[in-house]
Amino acid sequence: MSRSAEKHSHGSTGSTPISRGGFTLLEVLAAVALTALVIATALGFQMQLSSAVLIAADRTEKARHAVAILDRVARDLESTVLLQKPPEMDPLDHPWIFLGESDLGLEGSDRIKFVRGGYRTRSDEGHSSDLVMVTYTLHDSLNEEEEERGYELRRRIFPRLPDALDRSFPEADDERAFLLADGLAYFALYFYDETGGEVADWDSSLIARSGQLPISVRIEVAMLAEGEDPDDFDPEKSTIYTRRVVLPLRPIEMALLLPRVEDEANEDGLGEEAGAMTIGECLALAGAEIDQSLLQVLAVEAGIDFAATLQMNIDDWPFAPSPVPEACH
Repeated sequence: MSRSAEKHSHGSTGSTPISRGGFTLLEVLAAVALTALVIATALGFQMQLSSAVLIAADRTEKARHAVAILDRVARDLESTVLLQKPPEMDPLDHPWIFLGESDLGLEGSDRIKFVRGGYRTRSDEGHSSDLVMVTYTLHDSLNEEEEERGYELRRRIFPRLPDALDRSFPEADDERAFLLADGLAYFALYFYDETGGEVADWDSSLIARSGQLPISVRIEVAMLAEGEDPDDFDPEKSTIYTRRVVLPLRPIEMALLLPRVEDEANEDGLGEEAGAMTIGECLALAGAEIDQSLLQVLAVEAGIDFAATLQMNIDDWPFAPSPVPEACH
């Protein structure tokens, strides 16, 4: 091979270009933009998910709070006790009352007062009866730290029944009233009579309702949303928790606690001792000192007619587990 041919051959081989891999600046910028878009989308979804979780947790907490309020009020109402007195009895004798009324101008009753049975005290207050007066009152309140307005519901127990008719309710600053709940947007009670009619208030001390209890009570409560004012509360847009409570105990007839006429008692061979106190007279005298529902249970267990025992001499007291009231000695 000639020199020229060899030179041409080497020159041709050395001029072949070498290819190298890599990204252009435009490709890098596109990848960065796409990555930022994906991260922003993921963060937005995460924030929405976190917000939804917080909203759901807040709703669950409010629902639990509302259900606890309904349970507490319902348990008290289910144990309501009221005396149905004969016309000849002084209305001020045994002045028990079932009173529901509105104080804040709401549609239903925002406060209620009644006597309940089956109460068990946790402290030694010298309270010998299971009968107590219970009140629920709704008050307007202001959270000064958060500058938010709302309603608070307070419960008060009176361990001794009143000696006279008392239609008053505890004030908002009553230290003996227990704060049951705050942050309420709405609380109301509605009452149903024997015809099924609904009324917004009830007063057993009036002639029209004398000695009467409603057949059932509807309790409604709504919790205040964050930043919401009670005046802006809209029942159509808010969640209202409702409970319908049937009052199982009907009013106790005072006539059953009063002694029968002497002739009827003598026909049964009871109450023959002139001037002797009967068990019925004793129970009427003892009043709240003795739990008469317990005596009725004891009479059933012993196979005794409770109405007949009311005419028996106090010396023949048949309720062995329960002693004779001190007022009868």
